Amino acid sequence: MKRIIPALIILAATIGIFIGSYYYVNSTCKEATKLIEKCITDYENGDKDNAKEFKDYWDKKEKTLSIFVNHTVIDEIEVSVAELSYHSNFKDNTMFYDSAIRIKTLIHQILEDTKVTAHSIF
Repeated sequence: MKRIIPALIILAATIGIFIGSYYYVNSTCKEATKLIEKCITDYENGDKDNAKEFKDYWDKKEKTLSIFVNHTVIDEIEVSVAELSYHSNFKDNTMFYDSAIRIKTLIHQILEDTKVTAHSIF
């Protein structure tokens, strides 16, 4: 009986940490998706400053995300964000769209990887 109570406390803490990290990753990725879509829309309208806004957002969130997500994906997004910032300085640049779409795809991959499924648990 002495060991059951600490085991239940550890189990509850583990479940709580999992739920907290799950919501953090999901909310961060959904906000990043909204920002990148806004960045694309504003780029089409001639406003180039939102690439910097997205870069600032990503710089704040990437370190914490790297605790919960594969570092390779975070690094790929970081490279794409740098490309996005660079290409946002040029008008009518297809490379801007390539970087933005790559970022959206990688963020979607993070969301898919963090979904709770039988495969992800076992």
